[in-house]
Amino acid sequence: MPYIGTDPSTSGLSNVDQWRLSTNVSANTSETYITSNLEQVDDASWSGLGTGMTESSGVFSFPTTGIYDVEFIGSIQIASGTSSRYILLGIDVTTDDSAYNDRAISMNSISGLTSTTYQTGVCRTLVDVTDISNVKVKFWHQWATATNGALQGNTGYNRTTFTFKRLGNT
Repeated sequence: MPYIGTDPSTSGLSNVDQWRLSTNVSANTSETYITSNLEQVDDASWSGLGTGMTESSGVFSFPTTGIYDVEFIGSIQIASGTSSRYILLGIDVTTDDSAYNDRAISMNSISGLTSTTYQTGVCRTLVDVTDISNVKVKFWHQWATATNGALQGNTGYNRTTFTFKRLGNT
């Protein structure tokens, strides 16, 4: 039976890292990568496990090879004034440090509401990191109308998060 982690005599994860959106990101009607306002969670109660991810202009690089669980949880604020609202959240992966492809997409929809609404969207995938120089991920969002709302961010606590867990060897 396969084991989780890098050593079969131990249980648990070897690398866990979490990032968050530090300020709100406005809605956009086209697929828009999240390239700024990203920070590693820096609360006194969390410092990560193992070696953390690195990030540059929204591109996340893995610290070591392995199978990773990548999760994007978006805290969504949808403004009032439209009868139908939807938001797509996505995770794109490259295996050649060049061409990115959609790996996971989450669609979140609310219809017929007349006041500002909040919702949480979850997008998740597994990534086989065989080469840390070439396999990378980035995150995107797309909205039904550009004035509909925002992904919620905060530098003091988690609202929109990006979590990376190394599950085992590739």
